Amino acid sequence: MNPEAGKRGAPMLYSRLNDGGTAFEAERNLMTRTFGLDGGGTLAADAGGNVYVAWHGKAPGASAGEAGRQVWLAVSRDDGKSFAAEMPGWCGNTGVCGCCGIAMFADSKGLVRALCRSATGNVHRDVWLLSSVDQGGEF
Repeated sequence: MNPEAGKRGAPMLYSRLNDGGTAFEAERNLMTRTFGLDGGGTLAADAGGNVYVAWHGKAPGASAGEAGRQVWLAVSRDDGKSFAAEMPGWCGNTGVCGCCGIAMFADSKGLVRALCRSATGNVHRDVWLLSSVDQGGEF
């Protein structure tokens, strides 16, 4: 686990209803490599048991300011019981607006989309629609 992740900002917490449907499981922080959560996060799920959690934050060594932020994605293939470590949702060099939120949806055909606002060069703001046709494998 990245030692900066737990010390620099809010965690991206996830919880799910237990298999018995009687209570929620303990919250888990999905930010294992990243830090600096801002603008909240988003969650989408499909009928195939895939759960996608996305947020924007920073990795150690990232550029200063919002230009160093990027969209991160943690994916579960077992109805949210376990998650792979977060990966960049997209590697474009656009930055992400720190205060703007992110929205995401998924469908049963493997389409996953996320909407976010960039911060290229810390000043240029555009809205980006990130699309994946392979269940979040590549955007």
